[in-house]
Amino acid sequence: MAIFHAPKESVKALIAVQELDLALDRLAAGLAAVPGRKAAEEDAFEAKKGALAAARAELTRLQVEKKSKELFAAEKEEEIRKHQRDLNQIKSNDAYKALENEIAFASREKDEAETAVLELLEKIDGAAAAEKAEQAAVNVLAASLQDRLAAIDAEAAEMGSSAEGLRARREALLGGMPADLLERYGFLRDRLKGLVVTEVSGQPGEKLSCGGCHMRLRPQEEVDLLKPGGLAICGECQRLMYLRTTIFGAAETRASGA
Repeated sequence: MAIFHAPKESVKALIAVQELDLALDRLAAGLAAVPGRKAAEEDAFEAKKGALAAARAELTRLQVEKKSKELFAAEKEEEIRKHQRDLNQIKSNDAYKALENEIAFASREKDEAETAVLELLEKIDGAAAAEKAEQAAVNVLAASLQDRLAAIDAEAAEMGSSAEGLRARREALLGGMPADLLERYGFLRDRLKGLVVTEVSGQPGEKLSCGGCHMRLRPQEEVDLLKPGGLAICGECQRLMYLRTTIFGAAETRASGA
Protein backbone atom coordinates (compact mmCIF):
# COMPACT_ATOMS: atom_id res chain seq x y z
CA MET A 1 0.00 0.00 0.00
CA ALA A 2 1.27 3.48 -0.79
CA ILE A 3 1.26 6.32 1.69
CA PHE A 4 0.25 9.84 0.72
CA HIS A 5 2.33 11.98 3.06
CA ALA A 6 0.71 15.07 4.55
CA PRO A 7 0.78 16.87 7.91
CA LYS A 8 -1.76 15.57 10.40
CA GLU A 9 -3.51 18.94 10.61
CA SER A 10 -3.85 18.99 6.82
CA VAL A 11 -5.41 15.54 6.92
CA LYS A 12 -7.89 16.75 9.53
CA ALA A 13 -8.66 19.78 7.38
CA LEU A 14 -9.15 17.56 4.32
CA ILE A 15 -11.60 15.37 6.23
CA ALA A 16 -13.52 18.51 7.19
CA VAL A 17 -13.41 19.75 3.57
CA GLN A 18 -14.87 16.47 2.39
CA GLU A 19 -17.70 16.71 4.92
CA LEU A 20 -18.48 20.16 3.56
CA ASP A 21 -18.26 18.93 -0.03
CA LEU A 22 -20.66 16.07 0.66
CA ALA A 23 -23.06 18.51 2.30
CA LEU A 24 -22.71 20.81 -0.72
CA ASP A 25 -23.43 17.84 -2.99
CA ARG A 26 -26.65 17.18 -1.12
CA LEU A 27 -27.64 20.83 -1.34
CA ALA A 28 -26.80 20.92 -5.05
CA ALA A 29 -28.97 17.85 -5.61
CA GLY A 30 -31.77 19.49 -3.67
CA LEU A 31 -31.49 22.69 -5.71
CA ALA A 32 -31.34 20.72 -8.96
CA ALA A 33 -34.58 18.99 -7.99
CA VAL A 34 -36.45 22.27 -7.41
CA PRO A 35 -37.62 22.83 -11.03
CA GLY A 36 -38.84 19.24 -11.21
CA ARG A 37 -40.69 19.54 -7.91
CA LYS A 38 -42.39 22.74 -9.03
CA ALA A 39 -43.23 21.21 -12.40
CA ALA A 40 -44.70 18.17 -10.62
CA GLU A 41 -46.96 20.43 -8.55
CA GLU A 42 -48.10 22.30 -11.65
CA ASP A 43 -48.54 19.06 -13.60
CA ALA A 44 -50.69 17.64 -10.81
CA PHE A 45 -52.86 20.75 -10.97
CA GLU A 46 -53.14 20.53 -14.75
CA ALA A 47 -53.98 16.83 -14.50
CA LYS A 48 -56.76 17.62 -12.04
CA LYS A 49 -58.04 20.34 -14.38
CA GLY A 50 -57.95 17.76 -17.16
CA ALA A 51 -60.01 15.40 -15.03
CA LEU A 52 -62.51 18.21 -14.46
CA ALA A 53 -62.68 18.90 -18.21
CA ALA A 54 -63.25 15.20 -18.88
CA ALA A 55 -66.02 15.07 -16.26
CA ARG A 56 -67.68 18.11 -17.82
CA ALA A 57 -67.38 16.62 -21.29
CA GLU A 58 -69.00 13.39 -20.11
CA LEU A 59 -71.84 15.30 -18.44
CA THR A 60 -72.40 17.33 -21.62
CA ARG A 61 -72.33 14.18 -23.75
CA LEU A 62 -74.97 12.53 -21.60
CA GLN A 63 -77.14 15.64 -21.64
CA VAL A 64 -76.89 15.86 -25.43
CA GLU A 65 -77.71 12.16 -25.76
CA LYS A 66 -80.71 12.59 -23.43
CA LYS A 67 -81.97 15.52 -25.50
CA SER A 68 -81.57 13.47 -28.67
CA LYS A 69 -83.56 10.58 -27.18
CA GLU A 70 -86.29 12.97 -26.03
CA LEU A 71 -86.58 14.46 -29.51
CA PHE A 72 -86.67 10.98 -31.02
CA ALA A 73 -89.43 9.92 -28.60
CA ALA A 74 -91.40 13.08 -29.45
CA GLU A 75 -91.03 12.36 -33.17
CA LYS A 76 -92.30 8.82 -32.66
CA GLU A 77 -95.22 10.14 -30.60
CA GLU A 78 -96.18 12.46 -33.45
CA GLU A 79 -95.73 9.63 -35.95
CA ILE A 80 -98.05 7.41 -33.90
CA ARG A 81 -100.71 10.13 -33.73
CA LYS A 82 -100.53 10.68 -37.49
CA HIS A 83 -100.86 6.97 -38.19
CA GLN A 84 -103.80 6.74 -35.79
CA ARG A 85 -105.54 9.56 -37.67
CA ASP A 86 -104.81 7.83 -40.94
CA LEU A 87 -106.42 4.60 -39.72
CA ASN A 88 -109.89 6.19 -40.00
CA GLN A 89 -109.35 6.86 -43.69
CA ILE A 90 -108.12 3.40 -44.71
CA LYS A 91 -110.63 0.94 -46.15
CA SER A 92 -108.34 -1.93 -47.15
CA ASN A 93 -107.76 -4.56 -44.48
CA ASP A 94 -104.20 -5.15 -45.65
CA ALA A 95 -103.39 -1.45 -45.55
CA TYR A 96 -105.06 -1.19 -42.14
CA LYS A 97 -102.96 -4.04 -40.74
CA ALA A 98 -99.80 -2.60 -42.27
CA LEU A 99 -100.46 0.76 -40.63
CA GLU A 100 -101.18 -0.93 -37.31
CA ASN A 101 -97.80 -2.67 -37.59
CA GLU A 102 -96.14 0.67 -38.22
CA ILE A 103 -97.88 2.10 -35.15
CA ALA A 104 -96.73 -0.86 -33.05
CA PHE A 105 -93.17 -0.52 -34.31
CA ALA A 106 -93.16 3.23 -33.65
CA SER A 107 -94.56 2.59 -30.17
CA ARG A 108 -91.73 0.18 -29.40
CA GLU A 109 -89.16 2.72 -30.61
CA LYS A 110 -90.81 5.42 -28.49
CA ASP A 111 -90.82 3.17 -25.40
CA GLU A 112 -87.16 2.29 -25.93
CA ALA A 113 -86.25 5.96 -26.28
CA GLU A 114 -88.18 6.88 -23.12
CA THR A 115 -86.49 4.04 -21.22
CA ALA A 116 -83.13 5.29 -22.45
CA VAL A 117 -84.02 8.78 -21.21
CA LEU A 118 -84.72 7.41 -17.73
CA GLU A 119 -81.41 5.54 -17.72
CA LEU A 120 -79.60 8.63 -18.94
CA LEU A 121 -81.15 10.69 -16.13
CA GLU A 122 -79.48 8.38 -13.61
CA LYS A 123 -76.18 8.60 -15.45
CA ILE A 124 -76.48 12.38 -15.63
CA ASP A 125 -77.00 12.55 -11.87
CA GLY A 126 -73.83 10.51 -11.37
CA ALA A 127 -71.88 12.55 -13.91
CA ALA A 128 -73.04 15.80 -12.31
CA ALA A 129 -71.86 14.56 -8.91
CA ALA A 130 -68.51 13.54 -10.41
CA GLU A 131 -68.14 16.93 -12.09
CA LYS A 132 -68.92 18.67 -8.80
CA ALA A 133 -66.33 16.58 -6.96
CA GLU A 134 -63.67 17.30 -9.59
CA GLN A 135 -64.47 21.02 -9.41
CA ALA A 136 -64.07 20.94 -5.63
CA ALA A 137 -60.71 19.17 -5.98
CA VAL A 138 -59.54 21.75 -8.52
CA ASN A 139 -60.60 24.56 -6.19
CA VAL A 140 -58.63 23.03 -3.31
CA LEU A 141 -55.50 22.62 -5.44
CA ALA A 142 -55.84 26.09 -6.93
CA ALA A 143 -56.09 27.62 -3.47
CA SER A 144 -52.94 25.87 -2.22
CA LEU A 145 -50.81 25.66 -5.37
CA GLN A 146 -49.15 29.05 -5.00
CA ASP A 147 -48.44 28.35 -1.33
CA ARG A 148 -46.77 25.06 -2.20
CA LEU A 149 -44.72 26.66 -4.96
CA ALA A 150 -43.71 29.47 -2.61
CA ALA A 151 -42.69 26.91 0.02
CA ILE A 152 -40.44 25.17 -2.52
CA ASP A 153 -38.90 28.52 -3.49
CA ALA A 154 -38.30 29.35 0.18
CA GLU A 155 -36.67 25.96 0.70
CA ALA A 156 -34.48 26.57 -2.35
CA ALA A 157 -33.46 29.98 -1.02
CA GLU A 158 -32.54 28.42 2.32
CA MET A 159 -30.49 25.74 0.58
CA GLY A 160 -28.72 28.41 -1.47
CA SER A 161 -27.91 30.40 1.65
CA SER A 162 -26.63 27.28 3.41
CA ALA A 163 -24.46 26.45 0.41
CA GLU A 164 -22.88 29.91 0.50
CA GLY A 165 -22.01 29.45 4.16
CA LEU A 166 -20.51 26.01 3.54
CA ARG A 167 -18.43 27.31 0.63
CA ALA A 168 -17.06 30.10 2.82
CA ARG A 169 -16.07 27.58 5.49
CA ARG A 170 -14.50 25.39 2.81
CA GLU A 171 -12.38 28.23 1.45
CA ALA A 172 -11.15 29.01 4.95
CA LEU A 173 -9.96 25.41 5.37
CA LEU A 174 -8.15 25.28 2.03
CA GLY A 175 -5.72 28.07 2.88
CA GLY A 176 -2.88 26.13 4.49
CA MET A 177 -3.34 22.76 2.83
CA PRO A 178 -0.64 21.26 0.56
CA ALA A 179 -1.34 21.71 -3.14
CA ASP A 180 -0.52 18.09 -4.00
CA LEU A 181 -3.01 16.83 -1.39
CA LEU A 182 -5.76 19.06 -2.79
CA GLU A 183 -4.90 17.99 -6.33
CA ARG A 184 -5.11 14.32 -5.38
CA TYR A 185 -8.39 14.90 -3.56
CA GLY A 186 -9.87 16.79 -6.51
CA PHE A 187 -8.80 14.09 -8.96
CA LEU A 188 -10.35 11.30 -6.89
CA ARG A 189 -13.48 13.31 -6.20
CA ASP A 190 -14.05 13.79 -9.93
CA ARG A 191 -13.50 10.07 -10.55
CA LEU A 192 -15.35 8.58 -7.58
CA LYS A 193 -18.23 11.08 -7.40
CA GLY A 194 -18.56 10.80 -3.65
CA LEU A 195 -16.50 9.60 -0.70
CA VAL A 196 -12.74 10.10 -1.26
CA VAL A 197 -11.24 10.25 2.24
CA THR A 198 -12.53 7.36 4.30
CA GLU A 199 -12.02 6.09 7.81
CA VAL A 200 -10.90 2.48 7.99
CA SER A 201 -13.51 0.12 9.40
CA GLY A 202 -12.40 -1.83 12.47
CA GLN A 203 -9.71 -1.36 15.10
CA PRO A 204 -6.01 -2.31 15.16
CA GLY A 205 -5.65 -5.97 16.04
CA GLU A 206 -9.00 -6.72 14.40
CA LYS A 207 -10.01 -7.16 10.78
CA LEU A 208 -9.60 -3.80 9.02
CA SER A 209 -11.22 -2.84 5.73
CA CYS A 210 -11.49 0.20 3.48
CA GLY A 211 -14.48 2.35 4.44
CA GLY A 212 -15.19 2.97 0.76
CA CYS A 213 -14.92 -0.34 -1.12
CA HIS A 214 -14.98 -2.46 2.10
CA MET A 215 -12.13 -4.69 0.93
CA ARG A 216 -10.14 -6.22 3.78
CA LEU A 217 -6.63 -4.84 4.26
CA ARG A 218 -3.51 -6.97 4.21
CA PRO A 219 -1.28 -7.16 7.33
CA GLN A 220 1.35 -4.77 5.95
CA GLU A 221 -1.36 -2.30 5.00
CA GLU A 222 -2.63 -2.37 8.58
CA VAL A 223 0.89 -1.55 9.79
CA ASP A 224 1.13 1.37 7.36
CA LEU A 225 -2.08 2.83 8.75
CA LEU A 226 -0.44 3.22 12.16
CA LYS A 227 2.21 5.54 10.72
CA PRO A 228 1.49 9.21 11.44
CA GLY A 229 1.75 12.00 8.91
CA GLY A 230 -0.23 10.79 5.95
CA LEU A 231 -3.08 8.90 4.36
CA ALA A 232 -2.96 5.32 3.14
CA ILE A 233 -4.07 4.67 -0.43
CA CYS A 234 -6.45 1.75 -0.90
CA GLY A 235 -5.03 -0.71 -3.40
CA GLU A 236 -8.52 -1.54 -4.66
CA CYS A 237 -10.37 1.76 -5.07
CA GLN A 238 -7.54 4.30 -4.59
CA ARG A 239 -9.40 6.13 -1.82
CA LEU A 240 -7.39 7.93 0.84
CA MET A 241 -7.76 5.99 4.09
CA TYR A 242 -7.01 6.89 7.68
CA LEU A 243 -7.24 5.32 11.11
CA ARG A 244 -9.10 7.63 13.47
CA THR A 245 -6.78 7.04 16.42
CA THR A 246 -3.73 7.82 14.26
CA ILE A 247 -5.09 11.13 12.98
CA PHE A 248 -7.20 12.36 15.89
CA GLY A 249 -5.57 10.57 18.82
CA ALA A 250 -7.11 8.17 21.30
CA ALA A 251 -8.60 10.85 23.57
CA GLU A 252 -10.38 12.70 20.76
CA THR A 253 -11.54 9.41 19.26
CA ARG A 254 -13.08 8.36 22.58
CA ALA A 255 -14.73 11.78 22.95
CA SER A 256 -16.27 11.61 19.47
CA GLY A 257 -17.61 8.13 20.17
CA ALA A 258 -19.17 9.10 23.48
